Amino acid sequence: MIGTYCEPEFIAKIDAARGFKSRSQFCREAIREALQSRGVEVPEKEIMPRDTTGRPRKHFPTLENPVVLNAPPAPYIVTEPPVAPDSKPPAKPSKTTPQNPTP
Repeated sequence: MIGTYCEPEFIAKIDAARGFKSRSQFCREAIREALQSRGVEVPEKEIMPRDTTGRPRKHFPTLENPVVLNAPPAPYIVTEPPVAPDSKPPAKPSKTTPQNPTP
């Protein structure tokens, strides 16, 4: 997998040119054309996406694990999970409230 940041203006140009193809397929074909113009033979089977039929999705966006596509690289390492802007941090239990109250 190759991931790279692109300016929004560049993505708009890709989207306008790609037609009904996915961005990934459009980029795979563009890379193949560039390689072939330089004399490197790339069979079509090498640019086809892998078959994911029946495979479970291991990684999918959630509130705890959001996926931001085309995001610039972070300038630092994030050590805490993200918090939704409208959520409040969990309240710390007070010393007077029992942790496991009996009914």
